[in-house]
Amino acid sequence: MPGSDLSELIAGKSEDLGVEYKAWMDTSQPEVRAKLARHIAALSNHGGGYLIFGVDDTTREPQGATALDPSLFSQDAISAIVKRYLDPRIQVRVEQAEHAGVLYPVVIVPSHGARPVIAVNDGPQDDKGRRVGIRQGKIYIRAAGPESVQIKHTRMTGIYCSNVACRTARIYWARFCGNRSPTPRRRAPAAAISFWLR
Repeated sequence: MPGSDLSELIAGKSEDLGVEYKAWMDTSQPEVRAKLARHIAALSNHGGGYLIFGVDDTTREPQGATALDPSLFSQDAISAIVKRYLDPRIQVRVEQAEHAGVLYPVVIVPSHGARPVIAVNDGPQDDKGRRVGIRQGKIYIRAAGPESVQIKHTRMTGIYCSNVACRTARIYWARFCGNRSPTPRRRAPAAAISFWLR
């Protein structure tokens, strides 16, 4: 996308599922990194999209300049998040979009390939021992809001299977779980891991 079009995303307050706005944040923090990984995975499984920093999540208003180190939003910083949490390791690209004299980092997320992007590590634990941001072995997609959500069993059985990621998940359950409905307590069999990671 040309730089002028990226700039329009900053000011356009897009509600497209392929666009995720994030306020300025310290991307070196473990919880932040895990949440960003979830969004990147969901955008890729959606068919690709844009993760834009410096725009309020709720109002979609640009926040202006930040005192945070620009390296927190660099290609290396974002690629390290992908490497830590996701498989396949999709090749994201970071560009700068100008709006009102301020440069905003835009992460361009490509569509997944032959198989969906899956989380390969858990996010950090909160004070109550719960995992934050992302869960190992889960697939995330975009949903109305927009937001990035984990595929639930209803989506796996075909109700919301409108993209390749969902259809691949449905094929997995049919191949390895028969007619059983997946439940949060049921662990994926070893055959499923090799199916996804081959």
